[in-house]
Amino acid sequence: MIDSLKAISFTKYSGCGNDFILVDDRQQLFPIADSEGIKRMCHRRYGVGADGVILLQSSEDADLRMRIFNADGYEAEMCGNGIRCLMRFAQTLGIVNEQSLVETLAGKKFVQATAEGIAVDMGIPVEMQWNLQVPTDELFEGLPLLNGLPLEVHFLNTGVPHAVLVTDNVANIDMIAIGRYIRNHTVFAPAGTNFNAVAIEDGKVWNRTYERGVEDETLACGTGCVAAALAAHRLYGLPSPVSVMTRSGQELQISFQVEGESFEKVSMFGTADKIFEGSFLL
Repeated sequence: MIDSLKAISFTKYSGCGNDFILVDDRQQLFPIADSEGIKRMCHRRYGVGADGVILLQSSEDADLRMRIFNADGYEAEMCGNGIRCLMRFAQTLGIVNEQSLVETLAGKKFVQATAEGIAVDMGIPVEMQWNLQVPTDELFEGLPLLNGLPLEVHFLNTGVPHAVLVTDNVANIDMIAIGRYIRNHTVFAPAGTNFNAVAIEDGKVWNRTYERGVEDETLACGTGCVAAALAAHRLYGLPSPVSVMTRSGQELQISFQVEGESFEKVSMFGTADKIFEGSFLL
């Protein structure tokens, strides 16, 4: 609820360390145009602290509508970890039971909850480009690159755009410098892209993500883990389901079917945990 003083009641959730401020906005009173206010809510020193704000709204075409605003105050298309948190939030409000169809800017997503976790239908990835050569003009510490040589990434949109770099040095890679460079590269203009550094060890994928809109590395990114898993199958033949380890140390399971050059029935399974609740004065 939002009173005349704009005190916003919220509940904070975490999906594998990707944390969100959840607001029941079925009355559509949240000031979505106040990007500076959203930034303050997400600030980790002067606000609640989160990677984004998620609004639960009513939908004419689905059970729920999800609107997500990144920590920079601007709206994003979708978030895999966030939609799991939204599902748990909706369950606590008594709006849905075990299954729900959620409207997002990236289309309608079917979500199914169990006591162990939540499965999300992630849809069909689009705009896939394998072995994409990205020109560089900087020398990045921690990568086997020479100044001016192209960087090879794999690009796919799993609800939001992701560039995937496979490296054997994922633990030491400078995610901020490289992530910011790739995120703003002219190859991905004007929308930009998220950046993932991926390693494959012992049949698992280890993924780190620099998120567009958060403008920082996050502890987990659901759509990024989907992109990493699909790239691991395409490049190294890892079979479904693919286990993806996030920076938080928690694991996501990515399932899919392969139809020729396309991926079908892509699904993500993971947890969503309530952290605390409160109110914030904008």
